[in-house]
Amino acid sequence: MRTMRLGPLFAVSLLSFGTAIQAQQSPTPTVPTRDAQAVAFLQAAIKAMGGGAPSDSTATGSVTATVGSDSQDGTVQIFTRATDQSSEAVSLPNLSQTTIYSHWMAGRLGSSAATH
Repeated sequence: MRTMRLGPLFAVSLLSFGTAIQAQQSPTPTVPTRDAQAVAFLQAAIKAMGGGAPSDSTATGSVTATVGSDSQDGTVQIFTRATDQSSEAVSLPNLSQTTIYSHWMAGRLGSSAATH
């Protein structure tokens, strides 16, 4: 009967192999906890604003643009449609610009050309 002795090199190889397999296993993902106070605050804010999805709206106002010592007065109009479409139109003596946001994309109409 023949017996085989396992040397220290075999033990080191076996230990390295076990460590490599353990390193390949991905860690378990952590589940974020909810902040009950923040959730309650957000729910109260939504209820105070009407409780549901916003309807279409229009807002008009005045705007003053100041660059250095130069100041210009103009108007701004903001139009919204539901939660994912809006338009912002700014009119100044030296600038007329409209920015349109629709479905997470934006486009700009300026005095010279349209960009998106």
